[in-house]
Amino acid sequence: MTPLPGLSGGRSLIERLREAVTPHADRIGLVGFLVFIATFALFDASVRRVAVYAALVPFLVLLADRDTLRAILRDPLFRATALWGAWLSAITCVEAANDWPRALDRFRYFLLILGFVGLTAYLAARVRNLATSVGWTLLATAAIAGAIATILHLGSANERLVPIGQGGDILYGATNFGIAIAAAAAFLYRPSSRAGWRVAVIAVALLVLVLAMALAQARGALLALVIAMAVLAAAGRRYRIPMLAVLVALVAAALLFADLEAFHARLDSYRLLIWSEAGRLIADRPWLGYGLVAKLEFGTLADGHRFTNPHSIFLGNQLYGGVVASALLLAMLTLFAPAAIRALRLHADPLPLAIMVFGLVTGLTHGYTLIEPPNPSWLFFHLPIGLAIGAKLRDEA
Repeated sequence: MTPLPGLSGGRSLIERLREAVTPHADRIGLVGFLVFIATFALFDASVRRVAVYAALVPFLVLLADRDTLRAILRDPLFRATALWGAWLSAITCVEAANDWPRALDRFRYFLLILGFVGLTAYLAARVRNLATSVGWTLLATAAIAGAIATILHLGSANERLVPIGQGGDILYGATNFGIAIAAAAAFLYRPSSRAGWRVAVIAVALLVLVLAMALAQARGALLALVIAMAVLAAAGRRYRIPMLAVLVALVAAALLFADLEAFHARLDSYRLLIWSEAGRLIADRPWLGYGLVAKLEFGTLADGHRFTNPHSIFLGNQLYGGVVASALLLAMLTLFAPAAIRALRLHADPLPLAIMVFGLVTGLTHGYTLIEPPNPSWLFFHLPIGLAIGAKLRDEA
């Protein structure tokens, strides 16, 4: 009787597949990874939720080099990230009561995020100039999305530009534009990118993205981008002119194209009311938090509108995970900073630092948790962590 393939009488099917694809493993992993990155600006959440599995599962099952994976698992920043997510997931399950399906969803998102950080670190450790490939992907896809959204906006009666592929969430789209502008600034930071056709492509993409940012009128994202550019300008004297040029373009676009009256009218966004109520809730349960599926309210207006979002990833992290989650997040950022600065100084690669600074400043006034299905927080927080881990491992190899 002939044995079934993969069950007896020789190597398993997975082993044979791994042997066949091993010579091309890094290239296959890179393609799946970049396709997933491209979905953030161009497609809606349903596509991203499929793309993340398509990028992660085949690679981790068939392709990944086990020695590199073990090195990632031993990295302090990766371990801190795992502990932070595990704590938030655990406290969510404890506090879930009868809402177990949503609690399990959060745990699934945490596992996907951890896999994404691991995949990013793996590719950054093994693929030369991964940050360059990521930067071009972010820039190209966001510029295409920005151009389409701008054309549609010019023919509409909307007060603010509505980005494509974001389910109508203007700030999500503006955050994608800001991340791409930070990537463009990272290219300008490198002398090798400030020559020939690269400058022309970057300049056109920047014009499209800056215009889209101004028309979206996302105040937090604009402020975060200005601060990120200022950080890069302060990093080295010879790089200040490109960074300052981006700053001038942002201010000019805001003044020329944004609806300043509407912009000013939206300054009263009830953030102080929301944050004061969030502070009261934090004082009630400071140590362990409420868990990620808690149904909290942060104030009610006279017309009955209720605020259910703390509008700050830092307040949200403390609210839902308590002091332990905040301490672990601080540990992650403390470990991330020297790794990102190392990449900046040794390799003239400011992408992890630029994106993280932009994301953290944006998160001061928007968002509520960093454990979510694929959304811009994966790009501005989890992506730079993976890039920093991988760059460090590559230097140590």
